[in-house]
Amino acid sequence: MRKLLVVTALILFAGVAFGQTLQKGSILALRTDAPTLNPGVTMNQYADFMIIRFAPEMEKLFPGTKVFILKADRGEHKDGYAMLIWVESVEVRDKIFGAENDETQSKLLPLMEEMGEFTTISENYTDWVIQ
Repeated sequence: MRKLLVVTALILFAGVAFGQTLQKGSILALRTDAPTLNPGVTMNQYADFMIIRFAPEMEKLFPGTKVFILKADRGEHKDGYAMLIWVESVEVRDKIFGAENDETQSKLLPLMEEMGEFTTISENYTDWVIQ
């Protein structure tokens, strides 16, 4: 009985300690436009690049962010892809992606050039602040 109580307590603690929630004031940036793939590039190649290379590199370059690659499984955009970027606050977003931030541009340039091998890069996006 004592073992069961200890195990239950540990499981509950682990769930609370490692649970993730979206905090008020954090940003969700949603990129939903369909990529215009370059000739000879398949959607699978593009998706692999985004999941294996782009998302982890963005998170490494910009602490305070988390990048998710989404695939629609039903509805109007079935089998399409989108990107969701979580940023911990408006201040962090503005520091990283501010209009005049040359450091961000220099960090992103190699990654964006690599992305350009797969698709035409679009600037369509919407940032949502969690209320």
